[in-house]
Amino acid sequence: MITLFVGDNQKYLSKVARQHSSDAFLLDKSNYKEFLRSDGELTVYTSHCDLPKITDNKVVIYEVMLKADIIYYEPPQKWSDSSDEFSLTNTKYLTEYFLHLVEQKKHNVKNLNIDTNKDLYLKLLDKRKTDKSVIFCAGCSITYGTAIDKDQSFPHLVSDILKRDLVDLSFPGSSIEFASDQLLRSDIKKDDIVIWGLTQELRFTIWDSKQRKVNFGDWTKEITNESNMYRSTVSVYKVINFCKKIGAKLILLPLICSENLRLILRNEKEYCQLPYKTQFIDYGNDNIHPGKKQHKEWSEICLSIIKEK
Repeated sequence: MITLFVGDNQKYLSKVARQHSSDAFLLDKSNYKEFLRSDGELTVYTSHCDLPKITDNKVVIYEVMLKADIIYYEPPQKWSDSSDEFSLTNTKYLTEYFLHLVEQKKHNVKNLNIDTNKDLYLKLLDKRKTDKSVIFCAGCSITYGTAIDKDQSFPHLVSDILKRDLVDLSFPGSSIEFASDQLLRSDIKKDDIVIWGLTQELRFTIWDSKQRKVNFGDWTKEITNESNMYRSTVSVYKVINFCKKIGAKLILLPLICSENLRLILRNEKEYCQLPYKTQFIDYGNDNIHPGKKQHKEWSEICLSIIKEK
């Protein structure tokens, strides 16, 4: 019986292994070859850092794990190479990946509870709560209703008048790419209405590792960078195609997007060319975001489009 303890290259691991067997010894670069040829009763402990580096044709840590009859995974409270910035190749995730492969193959790994950021990455801001037709909205702080009461925002006004539930996917400061993702992963169905207030294309989506949440940057100093226009255009057309396929009614409102994006979308039936103005009709309590009158006008425009459809 070969028993293997796997963790980090810290002193705690030897203590854990020797509590199981006083003869437990460290498996490292100097003795792993002999271990791979051995049989009999052995208790060893090791970490990815103690063994040779992964190469194109050799993964020693994986070979060692496959050799063991039983593996106890003993992660530390804090990994020796952990940092505030997520690393795709840090010791924790490499170790857990190979343990996962072994567990699938031999079903002999104890204490393996893999914790990834999946649920955080895939979090939706809101979800539908009825099988009846609903209204989805997406956008930045303007669609969200910053600086006014939430029920005075144009998506809420449309929802109240049509007496349909509102699924609110808007978020202050968010990007077109973020809004597109929220919509595409939502449970939008035939005859639902999707109202998307398009924000400016220079915003981009990032992951804040310290606060473990999505955040947004702004390439205001890189006006000539066409990459953001590319990403925004593709993101919008993904939603256009998605809504067409499922039979949802999409309304694209160019709230603060560039003239360039407006020209790109000008011939799409989902696109609504708003009356040209150099400023909002009125302002909310921060004197930056639009006020109640402006939201009321946008709600009336949306309602007229919905009525036409």
